[in-house]
Amino acid sequence: MKKYSGLLLVPAIVGVLAVVYPNIFRRTDAIVAELGPLLSPGASIVLPTSNATLFIELTRRYIEVMHPDFSAVVRVGAEADVPVIIKYANRKGRPILAANRRHGWSVSLSSVHNAILIDISTLTTINIDAAVNTVTVGGGVSAADVLGTLYAAKKQTTVGVCDCVGMLGASLGGGHGRLQGLHGLMTDNIVSVQLATASGEMITVSNTSNADLFWALRGAGHNFGIITEAVYRIYDQINDGFQFDAEIIYAPDQIEALFTAIEEFTQTPETSIFVIFVPGPDLIPIVSLSFSSYTPAAQALSQFEASFGHLPHLTRTDSIVPSDQMNTVGSLGLGHVACQSRERKNTYGASLKRYDPPTIRAVYDSFAQFLKTNPAATGSGILWETYPVHAVQAVPEAETAYAHRQERHLVMLLAGYPNSTLDSAANTWLGSVAAALHSTGGFERPMVYMNYAQGTEGLGALYGYDEWRLERLKALKKRYDPEGVFSGYHAIPSE
Repeated sequence: MKKYSGLLLVPAIVGVLAVVYPNIFRRTDAIVAELGPLLSPGASIVLPTSNATLFIELTRRYIEVMHPDFSAVVRVGAEADVPVIIKYANRKGRPILAANRRHGWSVSLSSVHNAILIDISTLTTINIDAAVNTVTVGGGVSAADVLGTLYAAKKQTTVGVCDCVGMLGASLGGGHGRLQGLHGLMTDNIVSVQLATASGEMITVSNTSNADLFWALRGAGHNFGIITEAVYRIYDQINDGFQFDAEIIYAPDQIEALFTAIEEFTQTPETSIFVIFVPGPDLIPIVSLSFSSYTPAAQALSQFEASFGHLPHLTRTDSIVPSDQMNTVGSLGLGHVACQSRERKNTYGASLKRYDPPTIRAVYDSFAQFLKTNPAATGSGILWETYPVHAVQAVPEAETAYAHRQERHLVMLLAGYPNSTLDSAANTWLGSVAAALHSTGGFERPMVYMNYAQGTEGLGALYGYDEWRLERLKALKKRYDPEGVFSGYHAIPSE
């Protein structure tokens, strides 16, 4: 029987594909004959009928609730393959979606059907030009790739806190990180990009070339093309690339005092504060804080003690962490949050000007009740992020499409559970918590960091409510992508 065990898996795999991609076996593999000869030697086309196991792996997302429908994956072998694939898809009337690490979770992804996935994860070049302080990265690099390379070169720039997330995907939605108080958002550090447009042309986009599109890419970039390469500003390391990191666990009765202390803390450009609520062994949520700073340890410790030292705690660990390990060793290991098992997840977000401690207490209590009622939701959590905003707010509001420069706190709400039976309960809980946070968060109307958005909040919440801003984005969409080729992720309409 063992000899034929592999064959026994075939019906199971076929069954999975038939459920996830209901039209898949009515499609042909003509793409191999038609597109294959036009691609570089290193490119490959993966079909569900040719390699079902690989196809499933390449199309799976880290948030299983949102699932675009693909009929083929094209793994590019070179930058030049991307415009070739776009032109082919246009001729055939086929939707496309680019992917690197596949972490985006907008519900709009589920509107993508019979699409060609353009896998750019193979574009992994990283080149530092120390003479002009820039780094050029391929469209497939991750945060970890950039952190490691820059740390070794004694350089730095703003990079996200989850190692496995793509550098460019995060940047296009804004891109928060621990160094933003000194250097601005990830998107603020983009110097230029190579962009494959909706018509399949390759263009350079920068402040001096296609400047209107450069404005749009920084904050709404998923709507305008596929970036195959980007140049970022980099900087000399501070504090030899090391960070002080204090990790503390508090009893739940300290929540109001803790968030009051965070709200009253005079934040320096080098310091970030994260709090996370996660299920404990008994499903009662644990309250953990990470206080990290690029200042020398004695200075960072003094800052922490002055603002948080009076709070009783359960445990505390202080450490000095090199910046290339901060996402995994420091800051509560938050770099693993988006990189963990691909169980079923649903996610909402909220951007806040201020923390309201009574609201946060109510959120904690609702989380505890959600876990008690749904004990299988052990993959759930709430992440509270307080980044420094000095360099972020030094950038004029109108300079980029990113519309949330007045936010001080980000909240990511995550429900993780084994299967779809908890979808409704999770969605109800997440939506109620997001609404509560918006009501006391300091903005007149809901604001959501685009990379954390669920996709149902509306254009204003993602891209800003200023009429001029939305009209400009719509006009640029009409000019550069009138047919909506790039509309799978938080789409901007052209009308």
